[in-house]
Amino acid sequence: MNISVKVRRFLSFLLVLLFSISCIGEVGKVSASSTDSANAIDATSIGTADNSETMSDAYMLLAASKSNYSLSKKKVKLLADDKTTVRLNGVKNGDKITVKSSDSNIVTASYKSKTITLKGINSGKAKVNVTITKTYALFIKIKKVLKVKVSVSPEIASIKPLKKNKVLKVGERKKLKYSSKPFTSTEKPEFTIDDSNIATIDSDGYVTGVKVGKTRAYATINSGKRISWKIVVKPKD
Repeated sequence: MNISVKVRRFLSFLLVLLFSISCIGEVGKVSASSTDSANAIDATSIGTADNSETMSDAYMLLAASKSNYSLSKKKVKLLADDKTTVRLNGVKNGDKITVKSSDSNIVTASYKSKTITLKGINSGKAKVNVTITKTYALFIKIKKVLKVKVSVSPEIASIKPLKKNKVLKVGERKKLKYSSKPFTSTEKPEFTIDDSNIATIDSDGYVTGVKVGKTRAYATINSGKRISWKIVVKPKD
């Protein structure tokens, strides 16, 4: 091998190493203990680069490693059998994206068109690693790993109202209370009301009196089970 080629490769490797250290100090996120993201540089491939690899190539490569990749969500709560999506921002042409769940018995993950789809399987907690790989000059790879923390809870198995009647005045706002099992479920029932001219209800189960009268409100869970309250609206004092 030509001596000048060896020197050039050595200088390129040295520049990569020095620039890597400066990137780590500047970003402050590239470490073994990082919980959100990590940058990994495949420096072993530098020695196999062809003769066209130059110091400026190495500089441009490391500059590319600072691409601003991010996730629309870093923490996700799911019910078993439910799905949600997370957007991956900053993806460019040529980037290779892979996703992997730390426990596929809890959550599965797939990727398509800058969107990560998560599906809850069983109750528990897991992490989904999103790895972005950028290949430069066919030899050197830049990797960045982003993480999504996922918590999967069971659906509500049983539900009942704490009080079957709710009395309030016109303009007054009260919450419909219920008990459900299992207690670890994060499922939210869907609330509806028969006559919104008498009272209105929001997605959190708060009822607001509109005019004097009686109506009935309901809470329905994913299994289809429904409970109800009798709503009585009285005039203001």
